[in-house]
Formats: sequence, C-alpha cells, structure tokens
Amino acid sequence: MKKSIKIVFLALLLCFSVAFTATSQVTIGTLEIPSKGALLDLKERNVSNGGANSDKGLLLPRVNLTNVSSLSPILSVADLSDAALISNLTGLIVYNVNANAPLKKGLYSWDGTKWNFLSPVAAENGLNVSSDAKVKLGGSLTETTTVDLNNKDLVLSSTTGKLTLNSSAHKFGIGTSLATDTLNIKGRLGIDVPVASQDPMEQYLVVDNKGNIHSRSSTVSRMATLAGGGTTNWVNNPPNSVSDILDFYFIDKTHNLTLPTPSTAYAGKLIRFYIYGGTNTNFVINGVNYPNTWTCSVPGFTYSGSQGGKGTLTITDGASANIYSVRFRFIDIICDGSSWWVNNQ
Repeated sequence: MKKSIKIVFLALLLCFSVAFTATSQVTIGTLEIPSKGALLDLKERNVSNGGANSDKGLLLPRVNLTNVSSLSPILSVADLSDAALISNLTGLIVYNVNANAPLKKGLYSWDGTKWNFLSPVAAENGLNVSSDAKVKLGGSLTETTTVDLNNKDLVLSSTTGKLTLNSSAHKFGIGTSLATDTLNIKGRLGIDVPVASQDPMEQYLVVDNKGNIHSRSSTVSRMATLAGGGTTNWVNNPPNSVSDILDFYFIDKTHNLTLPTPSTAYAGKLIRFYIYGGTNTNFVINGVNYPNTWTCSVPGFTYSGSQGGKGTLTITDGASANIYSVRFRFIDIICDGSSWWVNNQ
C-alpha cells in the first residue's frame, strides 16, 4: 500500500513539473491561469477591463545598499568579482533602506554596472513637480548654480521676442537670436529714472549714428577753479578715472597744467577752461598736440615744441594790447584717443 502511494505521489509531482515546464508561466494569489505575456502574474482574481485584480501588493526585499556601483551585500565578496554574474543580474529591483548620500531610500534597479533610482524625485533648485507628476522649470533657486553651455547658444523664445546668450562669442542679445555685439538689443530700450536729479556727477546715455550707446556728461557741468599761480600735473598724478577730470575749470589768470597721457579711455573727453582775472595772464597747457601746420590769429596764443608731436600752449596777454584777447575766453581741449587737441580759433 505504501509503495502504491509513493508511486501516485511521484506521478502527480511529475505531472506538475511537466505542466510548469510546458507553460513557463506562473500565477500567484489565485488558481486562475496567468495572463498572456506574463511570466509571473500576481493577482487574486481575473479582471478583463484593466481594473483592480487584487487587494494586496508586492512586497519587495528591503536591502541596505552600500554603493551605487556595487552589488554588495546582495553578492558575496567572492562573487563581486564575477563579471558574468554581475551582468546577468541586470534588471534586479530592490528597495534600498540606506539614506546616506548619494543613495536615497526607495526603489533601485541594477543596469549591469550601477544602481538607478526609480522612486519619484522631489524637484528643487528652480524646478517643481506639476499635478500630473511632470518636472517643470519654475521655482526658487536654493543654491548657487552653474550651467555650462559647452559653447552652445542659449535662446529663450516667446511670441514677442527672444533672449539669446552666445556662449562661444561671449555676446548677449535681447529681442534677437543673432547677438553680434557684446550686447545687442532689437527694439526700444526703456530706462526708468524714478527721481529727477541735478547731481553734476550724473551721466546721460546717448546713441551714435551706428546705434552704439555711450555715456555723456549731463547738462549740469561739473566745475572747479584752478588757483592762480598753481600747478596741476595729471601725468605725475593721474586721475583714478576719466570722470575725475571735471568738465569745466575757471583759471585765475595764471596756472601751469599738464594734461594726462592720451589714451582710448579719454577718447571724446572735452575739457573747457575759462580765463578770468586781471592783467598778466599766463595759462600754460602742456601735452597738447602741435599741428604740422598752424597759424593762430588770436594774439597771446603761442605754441612751443616739435610740430606733429606734443607741445605746450601758452596763453598770455604779454602786452597791454592782448589783455582782452586772452581774458574772458573759453579754451576747449578734446582728446581723440591718441592726442589732445585745442580749439585755437
């Protein structure tokens, strides 16, 4: 009798083995056949419309991962050097319980070389998650952020204009995708000045005939007096900036002035002098350009130096007949970027 039971049991076991081998599919949770295309079908009942077919879930193994590039502790130390085994575990999914950076708690999938985080990521640092679970641009930066454009252009476009950053040429465009200058603006530029001021240090923005923007002194000139008998040397004591040289100077009869070394920084800089006081005027300006051909029709104006180079302009009444020729006059000096020139008319 016992022998018969053993034979029946072995026969049944063989039948089940053949059945599992033949179908190559398994259902867990019910005696229903597995769904087509599924090797393992977890369900409690059949539902054909895609609805809920179970009231329970799949509990994945919780693992304490130690490194995003290691299968430890899943594999033994000896097996961690088995490249074929490591590759064969591609697709392995676990729930990691180690929250030490760069790891996080959540689902991870092994891709053959590293673990990839599968759980939803909380958006931060300028990003947010929408109600439909999409990560979108928009939010507050929470840390200093650097975006490497890798010599690619960044263009922010809308129906009304574009904002362009040409990283390779270090140029910036507003309203255009073709940034040809350091800053290109296509359209009108509005500058809001909330408070009207008469501060003499203020500058105006002006546009030349090529569309280039420059700063220019306001109509309220910055002025000072150069003391009579004094000396001002802008070569030995150069100003900190071009704006340190004012627009207008009163000359009290006598003064010795040395202009700063001309450079492109002074290009377009205009300085106006006004001579006043009594007789014996003697205003000396060093560093002005001596024209190759020059004839002055104003008594009291004399040049010294080599023609075509830097010279000295002396303005003196000399004789009583020249008193009113040099006094109460405006003297304009302007730099072209390489020389200082005087209006000697």
